Amino acid sequence: MLIQPKIVAVYTTEALILKTKDYGEADRILTVFTKDRGKIGAIAKGVRRMESRKGGNVDQLNYVLVSLAEGRDLHVVTEVESLASFHRLKNELNLAVLGYYVAELIDRFFADEQVCYSIFRSALMTLSRLDKRSSFLRKILALRLFELDLLEELGFNPQFRSCVICGLPIRHEGCVFDASQGGVICRDCAVGRRGGIAMELETLRLIRNLQSRAWNDVKRVHCLNAQLNQVGDSLKYYLEWLLERKFGSLELLSDISCLEKINGSVSL
Repeated sequence: MLIQPKIVAVYTTEALILKTKDYGEADRILTVFTKDRGKIGAIAKGVRRMESRKGGNVDQLNYVLVSLAEGRDLHVVTEVESLASFHRLKNELNLAVLGYYVAELIDRFFADEQVCYSIFRSALMTLSRLDKRSSFLRKILALRLFELDLLEELGFNPQFRSCVICGLPIRHEGCVFDASQGGVICRDCAVGRRGGIAMELETLRLIRNLQSRAWNDVKRVHCLNAQLNQVGDSLKYYLEWLLERKFGSLELLSDISCLEKINGSVSL
């Protein structure tokens, strides 16, 4: 009786390498977010050997074209070609932290094999914007836009235009953003409530602009550093509430001024 050889399915896809972990003497385990198969675990065998041609192509944050053989637990990398390495981003510590945060957001929020082309594309565009020569605040703005894209795609888009309790438009100072309510609470409804973080009206206007505008419009927004910091603090608070945990990379982004000293009004 002839034994039929086992046929292993091999497929090729575009992918963003979210994280890597050395394994054994020469292998590397990858978590990749693919264009058409979602988040996948894979092993790249022998890539840590000096003679390996794949080694430099399987670094964290690389955008790659990869061929994978399907496995029971981990898929196996058979071929890989780097399409973009984002060298400037990786070579500057503050930019690298931003890139790692993009990858960590995807890794935390997406289950294995959960496909989302819009976030795949948004992540690549965000990394490209972080990699370009531009002001650091413009890069932070691109990051905030990615966070909002992610929240909208996953159905967690926060409400910043009207009070989530009474439904009236927010027109006065004294409002509070409450993650447990999924949005902002007006001054009157916030009386006697605990939790949440205060939000200024100008900050609300900025975050509304980010929610409703395309990048070509957003990048020309004029705002104060303090307002952009408050947007970041609000989204950080909301994201951590949704996941019930803190992000390692997000902790390093809690204060923009720690990374670059910028004072006053800044045109992005």
